[in-house]
Amino acid sequence: MAGPNVTAKVRAARASDLATLVAIEQHSFSSDQLSRRSLRRFLTRPTCDIWIVEMDQLAAGYALVLHRTNSTMARLYSIAVLSDYRGMGLAGKLLRACEAGALRRGKNRLCLEVRTDNPRALELYDRAGYEPMDDLPTYYADGCDGLRLCKPLTQRL
Repeated sequence: MAGPNVTAKVRAARASDLATLVAIEQHSFSSDQLSRRSLRRFLTRPTCDIWIVEMDQLAAGYALVLHRTNSTMARLYSIAVLSDYRGMGLAGKLLRACEAGALRRGKNRLCLEVRTDNPRALELYDRAGYEPMDDLPTYYADGCDGLRLCKPLTQRL
């Protein structure tokens, strides 16, 4: 666990972060996990941003955003914070980095899917201004329902 004088830093992921990303993914999700192969591919795709949040130079979480060519919408594909670092505002920092990155790429909206049984994530997205767009019955591999949420992006985040 990080001490009180440690500050969080968000940075772009590098190819050398692959093992770290896989470890965070495996620790954070019991189903619908991204494979090592998928994460390796996302690290090299020019239409993807992967952000890592660090506490005292240790990776504490990550977020993956997909940017479709010729679209004004970006998609937050995955976000995860290791359990030892939850409750410190790191997911919010990652989310703001995703939004700022999408704006830099000329996107005017960020959308995502979230499990309906994840109250912490739902609260995070609600506080950040995301609005429900679609119900997604049995969206996840384990049969859990999902919600599609979107937020318009402006230069003033």
